[in-house]
Amino acid sequence: MSTSDRFTAAPSHDPRRSAPAPQTQQKITEAYEFIGHELGALVVPVGVAWQRVLEMNVLHDKGQSHPMLAGSYLAGCVFFAALFRESPVGIEVDVKGRSAKDAALLQRAAAEVRE
Repeated sequence: MSTSDRFTAAPSHDPRRSAPAPQTQQKITEAYEFIGHELGALVVPVGVAWQRVLEMNVLHDKGQSHPMLAGSYLAGCVFFAALFRESPVGIEVDVKGRSAKDAALLQRAAAEVRE
């Protein structure tokens, strides 16, 4: 596969989902990893973590274009794991509107993509 093929392939997208279909996320991840490798840059796999917790249906706002609290919290956990090379599981941060159960699930999802 040529470099141009990696970035022009357009896998199907299920419009009923709030994020790219799994095959789309895989293509996005591959593209970012390819570019990250070429540039020697850290790639933070937030999209992969989002894909793992989509069933929660609390990651996007009603317009499906901006993250809600849970989506932002998940992204923060993934960045924490990537930048500090530590699992975010067990981090206690009081965030109004976020349940301990949801926080634990989001922390685990971030830790899983770190591995």
